[in-house]
Amino acid sequence: VIYYLPSATVRTTIKRQGAVWAVAYSTDGNCLAIGGADQRIAFHDVATGAPQRVVPALDEVRCLAFSPTYLASGDASGMLVLHPVDTEYTGPKDDAQLSRWEAAAPSDDDDETASDASDDDGVALPPIS
Repeated sequence: VIYYLPSATVRTTIKRQGAVWAVAYSTDGNCLAIGGADQRIAFHDVATGAPQRVVPALDEVRCLAFSPTYLASGDASGMLVLHPVDTEYTGPKDDAQLSRWEAAAPSDDDDETASDASDDDGVALPPIS
């Protein structure tokens, strides 16, 4: 539920599968990123609640933070990924589209993994030992 604080009214409701562990507003306040147990990060328009994009994570998403150019996401495996936010996005916009994309992605036996095939162009950083 996104509240508009000056009038304490509900602006919109966004439904997710599974527990939500992390939320973050973009620096301009127009986008809300949501991540959690479903191993997905969903970007939503704050004014309407409409999905803008959804990207897979490697594990349960535990933290999110926006900068003007990236969304940083951390997951339960210790992986930190930087997702560019200023680029034109052509990937899945909602959970249904992401599920179809994942089903069509190459298997782990192929040369290219599903994370490599993402249109998100996120930069995966290895866990710190």
